[in-house]
Amino acid sequence: MTDRGGVRKRLSAEDKKRLRHGIERAKGILRNAGARSIFTTWYIAAHPGGRVKIGDLVDSHLQTEIENLYVCDSSVIPAAWGLPPVFTILCLARRLAKRLSA
Repeated sequence: MTDRGGVRKRLSAEDKKRLRHGIERAKGILRNAGARSIFTTWYIAAHPGGRVKIGDLVDSHLQTEIENLYVCDSSVIPAAWGLPPVFTILCLARRLAKRLSA
């Protein structure tokens, strides 16, 4: 805990090594999927939410006001949960994939 009530975990050299390995694997997956520009940051281990809320900046189908532009990550969840949202994001992604492939 920090003086301001936040949480901070210092990463060991082994933690950083594993994260670098994961970043490189993720970049490979994204490149294979056609990504051209991939950016990374050391802001990690957080589960922010609510930046692009469902019903606010995306509709119930995760589409923005721009036709065929969708958002499907933790930012559509109305607020940060403080818990890993992976299962919820996978369910949202599966629902979106079914809709897009229909």
